[in-house]
Amino acid sequence: MTKLNPVFALALLFSIPLASIAAPKIDPPKIQIGPLKPLTTKQILKLHRKKTPHWSILNQARTSGLKMRLNRSTDRSFRSLGFSNLQITALRKVVTDGPQPTSEVDKKADDLERISKAKCGPRKDKHFHATQYKRVERAIAKSGLQLIQYQCGNITLICTKKTGETMVPFAKSVNEKVITRFPGTYAKGLNPKSAHIAIIDNQYDWETWIKAYYAVLREDGFTFSQIDGKDPEVFALPGPGLLSKNICHVNGAKLDGPTSEKAKHYTAFDVGYLYIKQLTEDNCPDPLVTGFGNVVEEMGAGYPSVMVYSYSTRALGKGKNTWQKTVAQRFNEKKNPTPRKLISEYSTINMQFEQYADAWSFAKLLTGLTLEWEQLTRHLRDNGKGTTRSTILKLYNTNEKDLEEAWKLWATSQK
Repeated sequence: MTKLNPVFALALLFSIPLASIAAPKIDPPKIQIGPLKPLTTKQILKLHRKKTPHWSILNQARTSGLKMRLNRSTDRSFRSLGFSNLQITALRKVVTDGPQPTSEVDKKADDLERISKAKCGPRKDKHFHATQYKRVERAIAKSGLQLIQYQCGNITLICTKKTGETMVPFAKSVNEKVITRFPGTYAKGLNPKSAHIAIIDNQYDWETWIKAYYAVLREDGFTFSQIDGKDPEVFALPGPGLLSKNICHVNGAKLDGPTSEKAKHYTAFDVGYLYIKQLTEDNCPDPLVTGFGNVVEEMGAGYPSVMVYSYSTRALGKGKNTWQKTVAQRFNEKKNPTPRKLISEYSTINMQFEQYADAWSFAKLLTGLTLEWEQLTRHLRDNGKGTTRSTILKLYNTNEKDLEEAWKLWATSQK
């Protein structure tokens, strides 16, 4: 799943009276730009009261430095504000190691880039992206539907003009939130020619679109295994959506319409899904895929709700804090998984509501440290799923026991 950064020039025009020509020249005062002053605990509290996200506070501390006492009382204070133990550990590291200028963070990203010998995004050439885009154009033509492709940052939205009036601004805002939150790997990542979300208005158009898209895939030589004795397109017809690495499909007929709140939840989830699937080159464990999708869904639509594969939506909680309360309850009743079990055993083939909530909560904990999450994304891309757990422990400067405890304390303290 590239943004141009516009540069604005301000020209100040002064009219100078003739009488002032002979006046002595006065040089403007020189402004000395020194290092940023380190944050203090009081400033962090003020930022918290202004509802500044904790990941953003951590990023500010890493850049400017942090002045605070290292003791258990301080840890308890931060924990009471909702900081995770992982974030508290990272804040402690800022105090002991000093600030890390933005240039140093960028340098680390460049070093990773050189080591992996790959671009920030998926390692595909221009021909691949062009082929994906033309395939979608052919499917639109074959369907006969009045669908338009709208570029929404790193994502391309496919929908009717009327649906686009609502959903294009929404998709743009979700994409913007993702690349603002993860300004390294993710901001440079997806190519809109090969990252599509199709939002279809009604059931008739949905069936027409799905059949047309699969017909184009078969024309290009793709073959598919049957699901429960049915071709995949037939299996997908009664559902609310369909996912793949390069295109996600949203059935507005099953979601109270193509511009409904439900459709926005699915669209936001799909944005996250495309990013994590493509940037890890499909080398990400299922619970981190769905978990990150739900994190982005929450960023864009307010709270997590989307589950994938064939799980019935009848038990899906609609309340804003349903998932959070479920995870907290599971920890309190000691029914929670360990990080090892979640990473190695959870699969969308058999995940139920509680497991989706676990995956979202764990991914939200990890994404609370922006730099580490981006490094984890790159590692999964280059090394596969096999070392996910050990890499998390290394990148997040923790061990198995402390990671589980950090997850528990954070999950049970959220409101």
